[in-house]
Amino acid sequence: MSKKFSDQYYLEEAPIKKTIAHLSIPMMIGMSVGTIYNVINAYFIGLLHNTSMLSAITLGLPIFTVLMAIGNIFGVGGGTFITRLIGQKDTEKARRVAGYTFYGSIIAGILISLLAMLFVNPISQLLGADVATFAYTKAYTMTLFAGGFIVVLNFALEQLVRSGGASKESMYGIFISTGLSLILDPLLILGLGWHVLGAALAMILAQLGSAVYYLYFLEKRSEHLQGFLKHIKISIKDQLEVYKIGISELLQSAFLIVSTLLLNNFAIQYGDNVVAGFGIALRIVQIPEFLAMGLFFGLIPFFAFNFAS
Repeated sequence: MSKKFSDQYYLEEAPIKKTIAHLSIPMMIGMSVGTIYNVINAYFIGLLHNTSMLSAITLGLPIFTVLMAIGNIFGVGGGTFITRLIGQKDTEKARRVAGYTFYGSIIAGILISLLAMLFVNPISQLLGADVATFAYTKAYTMTLFAGGFIVVLNFALEQLVRSGGASKESMYGIFISTGLSLILDPLLILGLGWHVLGAALAMILAQLGSAVYYLYFLEKRSEHLQGFLKHIKISIKDQLEVYKIGISELLQSAFLIVSTLLLNNFAIQYGDNVVAGFGIALRIVQIPEFLAMGLFFGLIPFFAFNFAS
């Protein structure tokens, strides 16, 4: 690939306007399209005309946020560290960190999922489920946790792809998961009649599709990280470099999780129709929020690269 059109060119030499356009616009588009992902779920569940089911997938949203936050511990922490290493021309260590991020996210996802499955009843109650919504919330929660390591891995891999400035490829992965959701949601929710279980399973399989794409890109087409799967261990010092950024991302998400839990528990007191209603509204208002997040996340590799170099 010509240096002028490589991802590193935009991190290292391109004018600021071109850099912002290359890094942030695809992320803004991708994350905005990603909001459709949540709306699709609610739409097909809504076709079943069951308020309790619609409330259950709203009450279960914090579970997805938790899994995303765990993925970002490794993804954002490892990704920013990798970008700094690329800026320092230390691609060998960058590959080792990428390998640690990959395997670490899988192990963490499995451990969290196994632990959560043991306490699925109190977790469902904590989410705000009442008598009418408990069974559906539990089914949705259990399915999400059963495939939770896939969600964690997908978010970690997305950040690894972005760490080298490949924002378009990160956007393509979001398109893949959204496209798969459009196919799987009607099939599993309506076709097979699996209602909330089908909604959760469709979400996991859609995440798996984008994770496979990210893995293919990193291993076969990445400018700096090809061969990263051969690496597992890194030094304690390098692990701390990953976690000191990643944990801050987790703490940021924790405030969102707590506020959502409080809202769920207060709203359910007025009936599951209220929870279902604000769940739909929440998905719609996420569009401008995700536009801003796309701008922020798109520019993280640029700041990390220039900080290092």
